[in-house]
Amino acid sequence: MTNADRRLNRLDRLREIVKGGGRQLASPREQGTRTSTERVRAEAAHVLGGAIEMGPAGPCTVIRRTYEEGHRYGRQNLGAYPGLTTGALAFLAGERPSRKVLEVTDETGVGCPPGSVVCFDLETTGLSGGAGTVAFLVGLGWFESGTFHTCQYFLSNLGDEAPMLRAVAQVLAKAHTIVTFNGRSFDGPVTDTRFAFHRQPSPLGTLRHVDLLHAGRRLWKRDECRLVRLERDVLGLHRVGDVPGAEIPARYVGFLRGGDIQSLGPVCEHNRLDLVSLGVLTGLACRLVREGVTATGGWAQALGLGRLYENAGWTDRAVECYRAAAAADATTATERSSRPSLTAGANEARAEAIVRLAAVYRRRRRYTDAAALWTQLLSGSGVSDRLRREATVALAVHHEHRVRDLAAAERFARAALREEAHPGRRRAVQHRLTRLERKRDQSGLML
Repeated sequence: MTNADRRLNRLDRLREIVKGGGRQLASPREQGTRTSTERVRAEAAHVLGGAIEMGPAGPCTVIRRTYEEGHRYGRQNLGAYPGLTTGALAFLAGERPSRKVLEVTDETGVGCPPGSVVCFDLETTGLSGGAGTVAFLVGLGWFESGTFHTCQYFLSNLGDEAPMLRAVAQVLAKAHTIVTFNGRSFDGPVTDTRFAFHRQPSPLGTLRHVDLLHAGRRLWKRDECRLVRLERDVLGLHRVGDVPGAEIPARYVGFLRGGDIQSLGPVCEHNRLDLVSLGVLTGLACRLVREGVTATGGWAQALGLGRLYENAGWTDRAVECYRAAAAADATTATERSSRPSLTAGANEARAEAIVRLAAVYRRRRRYTDAAALWTQLLSGSGVSDRLRREATVALAVHHEHRVRDLAAAERFARAALREEAHPGRRRAVQHRLTRLERKRDQSGLML
């Protein structure tokens, strides 16, 4: 065989690998009448419990599941969350709908038809994004008559990406809202990049985007706001045997290199759980937003809902929530001794509610009411140093500018200076204290 023949053979082999998505292909005799791409697609559909469906641009590997009404998902009943409304979704997306729009329910005519609100989650070949990151599993989920439907498009061969994207766009054409978790930073940009790569318009540009990472941080404030954390704390769901997200890209790359498709079964289950959790959390959040403080399950949700209302400019509803959180007694005497962490959390939430309520009163020029709340905060227990410093500085400002009691203002300023460690804030307090001392000297006041 000449060198030219060898080069042609290598080029032919390379073309076969590219067409087959990078997997090692069998010889023509082993392939028989079916191409390697078809065999891989059929194998993936069989092992993952899906089927080959003809999309608008070609065949796709699709995995469908349904979760029936009444299905228990942690502490929640799955059938209780089909009643999403456009007003509540707009609120969660950071828009500012009118109260009339927000309070309209599905039964009165402004609801969300099946498929119009789609939970959207990707599994990709890399966690950092970028032009080289490919979404090999596109998960879609929606409520329909109390049942939650999941539809996952699996990329069994890299050459099937364009038909898969066209099929996903067809599903999203019926939607007006997508729900993601950190989708504004990851899922959305990755999707837009892949559509642009294939010279197709992205379907996400015209859709409302509810990113539950941001709404969840305000509504269920968590230092570590991850989806599995919200599942555990809000839904009471604990995943068993879940595949870690960091392992998912390597499993798919191993599959492309000829590995076993079985390793991707847990990845599909991981993606399905993400979709169902997004659906249930969104339904719960919409119900809280519509019904207000009466629907909250305690001081934590009341505080979180107040933060959401205040961010949207609905101060009256925020005040109701902050009052409920500030007045809540979350623990009994027995719980205080047996569950100290619960008591600490309740005290911290109560303190934050008091600070936020006082800030609202100050903006409304209800200075006396605000000062009473700051004083109440300083006399309480279990208050963080940060909130104590905020209240102390606020009282210094109040007594200097509202009450004109320079002696009290100076006492609060000195207390704030003793407790403040941050250099910038110390300089600000020191500046205030210097000004108060100068005013005292000018007025001849002796402390």
